Amino acid sequence: MVAADAEDLEQVWTNLLENAIRYSPEGGAIAVTAMQNGTREAVVTVEDHGCGMPAEGLSRIFERFHRGDNSRARETGGFGLGLAISKALLTAYGGSITAKSAIGAGTQMIVRLPRSSLSQ
Repeated sequence: MVAADAEDLEQVWTNLLENAIRYSPEGGAIAVTAMQNGTREAVVTVEDHGCGMPAEGLSRIFERFHRGDNSRARETGGFGLGLAISKALLTAYGGSITAKSAIGAGTQMIVRLPRSSLSQ
């Protein structure tokens, strides 16, 4: 258990899964893992095996209105707010979100949230 509002977390998971689907090849696999890091954190990872992104783009993905691939974003919609909103929500609960990516190898989003004192 984590100390966060379920609706806020639903928005985070929806944003991450929609991005993973959007940037994965048709029929591609998306992996979601959840684990606890000792007794203090819950760690959830959403990983796709899509097109990936270059390092210079990775540093900006949590900025408002930033879209990793403008041509695909126009094609599929979106305003470039999903990851910025997700980061703001997670930060408000004492958590964090980071990303790892490589061109042609996909993207991994790592969410860390403090575990509720009730679950420890």
